Amino acid sequence: GQNFMSFITFNNKAIGTNGVENVWAWDITNDAANLAGSPPIAEIIASYQSHVFLAGNNTYPYRLYFSNDGDEETWTGTDFIDIGDLTNPITGLGLLFGKLYIFTRRAIYELRGFDRDTFTIDEVSLSVGCVAPKSVVRVDNNLIFLSDRGIYSYDGINVHYLSENIEPDIADLNYARIAQVSAKLYKAKNQVWFAVSTGSNSFNDEVICMTYEPTASEGAGIRADNVAFANYTGMAFNALGLETSETEIDRLYAGDYGGLVYQQDSGTNDDSSGIDFVVKLPPIDMDAPEKFKRFRYLWLFVKQIGDFDLNISYKTDFTPGDTTTTVGMQQTTDASLWGSMIWGTSVWGGSSIIKSRINLKANGQHLELLFSNENADEAVVIKGFSLLAQLKGAGRSNVSR
Repeated sequence: GQNFMSFITFNNKAIGTNGVENVWAWDITNDAANLAGSPPIAEIIASYQSHVFLAGNNTYPYRLYFSNDGDEETWTGTDFIDIGDLTNPITGLGLLFGKLYIFTRRAIYELRGFDRDTFTIDEVSLSVGCVAPKSVVRVDNNLIFLSDRGIYSYDGINVHYLSENIEPDIADLNYARIAQVSAKLYKAKNQVWFAVSTGSNSFNDEVICMTYEPTASEGAGIRADNVAFANYTGMAFNALGLETSETEIDRLYAGDYGGLVYQQDSGTNDDSSGIDFVVKLPPIDMDAPEKFKRFRYLWLFVKQIGDFDLNISYKTDFTPGDTTTTVGMQQTTDASLWGSMIWGTSVWGGSSIIKSRINLKANGQHLELLFSNENADEAVVIKGFSLLAQLKGAGRSNVSR
């Protein structure tokens, strides 16, 4: 079998564990050796409030162990906390806002305090948990993790479901190996990489890359509406690591099953060739899914970059076939242009925005929209749209995005 290592740095030592062998330490000067004090064998390790914490012991999988204050080599037999109802194993640890969060498969708990006399446990969520210890990643003011339902974020108050738009990909994961998923923050590119096993593969064969808006991680939080996902196939990585430097940007490294290490990544396309532009939106029901609607027209705002075309396809109620219309993103006399203008002696400069109205002939409860450009390497920037619809037996309703 494969035993994945977990590491922390504590008191100028690298301390590692894999759930099978003794916890070990390395201080740069001497060879790595078993950590003194006979700490319990465990799979998961973290440091918090000058203590080393261990979890994932085979005999007591629900137990959270901690060392003496500031001393990783002293482990008192009574220094542990049993989490939950003693039936669910601990599956992850994460630090956020000066607190230690403990994950089980079905719940999240919060540890606060400074030492054995003040440590207390509070329940955070009893509906969502973590299934892969190495999937817990801190992204500024958020913890990202993989549950048995998909990818989630936690902002210190609420849990948010992120992977709704890739549910087929999540369903295709090999759940027999779900605990071997490895994730790492790629801060330089505002990404989190998840190395996963798909189908019936007995190894990690793909990377799910989640890109988030930079301001989201520090502001309101990472939500489903400010992340995007991409699948990097053919990447058989069983370990991900980050090199940090005071003079260079962080660099992501990935290790494969043959013992090779790869520096990630170059360019903007995962396969180094151009791709088509396709954006499929979730069904739009105007917050009234049960009501019949007449979708009248769509105002679309796109950034003028080149002499490109943008296709807008729509249909209702998940029926086969769709209607497609094309908007030219080149400037014409009929399009509205908000670009550079001179007002008196002041110059008001900005990017050219083309505003286009698309009349819709669509009736139903849900509207599906798909934006596409079939030519590779033609840049497309959609700034937003406004949709007007009339609910049966009611007035008009508008939705903007």
